[in-house]
Amino acid sequence: MKLGEIINNYSEPPHPKGVTIEGNMVTLKPLVANQFAEELFLSNAIDIEGDNWTYLPYGPFESQLEYTSWIESFEKGSDPVFFAIVSKKLKKAIGILFAGLLVTTMIDYSTSAGYAHKTKRQSNPGPQFA
Repeated sequence: MKLGEIINNYSEPPHPKGVTIEGNMVTLKPLVANQFAEELFLSNAIDIEGDNWTYLPYGPFESQLEYTSWIESFEKGSDPVFFAIVSKKLKKAIGILFAGLLVTTMIDYSTSAGYAHKTKRQSNPGPQFA
């Protein structure tokens, strides 16, 4: 197998913990309970049937306190890392992104996103968000 060019000045990329990532339509911000729990809990409350939680290993949450406690349980850790998905149009958090470092390899320094959980806010903002 032929190898590619040798990279002489390679430096290890930063750990995704605490990193903010700007996109065209959304910004990924570190998921911190005191910044996003209330907003995301209210967004998730739009899903009265609970369909949005079907394939997730957590939720739905009965109260904002329960949701806040869930976020607090991992926000100080480094694996997994969760991000709030913030809509630039709405200027509100519309979901979370789970970045599991469990699949990170120290050889290629890659991280895979496990899943994104988007609330129904982007399609049905509800009266409390209008």
